[in-house]
Amino acid sequence: RMDSRYVALLGLIGGFLTPPLLSTGVDRPFALFAYIFLLDAGIAATVFRTGWTFLLPLCLAGTGIMEIGWFNKFFTPSKVLTFSAVIAFFAAFASAFITLARSFSVEEKEAGQSCGFFLIFSIGLTVLMLSTGDLASRPAILFALLLSINALFAWHAYKSRYFVNWQNFVSFLVFIIIAVWSSDRLTPDL
Repeated sequence: RMDSRYVALLGLIGGFLTPPLLSTGVDRPFALFAYIFLLDAGIAATVFRTGWTFLLPLCLAGTGIMEIGWFNKFFTPSKVLTFSAVIAFFAAFASAFITLARSFSVEEKEAGQSCGFFLIFSIGLTVLMLSTGDLASRPAILFALLLSINALFAWHAYKSRYFVNWQNFVSFLVFIIIAVWSSDRLTPDL
C-alpha cells in the first residue's frame, strides 16, 4: 500500500512546496538548504531502494528551483561564500549519487543524465553569481567552484566512458566562461 509511486511523488511535491509556503521572509540559508538536503537524501534512498529513477530529475529540479528562489530573494555579493558553499554541496551530492548508483544497480545513464544536467545547472548558477555586482572583479572563489565542478566531471569520466562526452562539453564550457571573463574583465591590477 505504501509502496506506491504516487505516494512518493506526492511526498516529493509536498516536500518542495513546504519551504515557500511556510516562509517567513527571513533569510535562513542553513535551515533551508539543510532541509532540502534531507529531502534529497530521502528521495535518493527511495530511488536506490525501489529503482524509481523518475524521482531523481524531479528531485534535482526542485533543488534547483529552491536555489534560484533563494538567489532571487536573498543573494547579495556579500553572500557569495554562502551560496558557493550551497552550490558546491549539492554538486557534490549529485556526484555522490552517480557514484553510489553503481552500487545500487541504478542504471548509469538515467542517474548520469539527471545529475549531469544538475551539475551543468550548477555551473550556470556560478556564472550568474559571477555576473552579479562586483563579483567579476574578485572571481577566485567562483573560478574555484567552476573548476571543482569540472573536476567532478573529470572524475566520472575517468570512472566511466559514459561521462567522457559530458566531460568534454563541460571543460569546453568552463574554458569559454573563463575566456570571456578574461577578455572582458582581466586587468593588470588583478
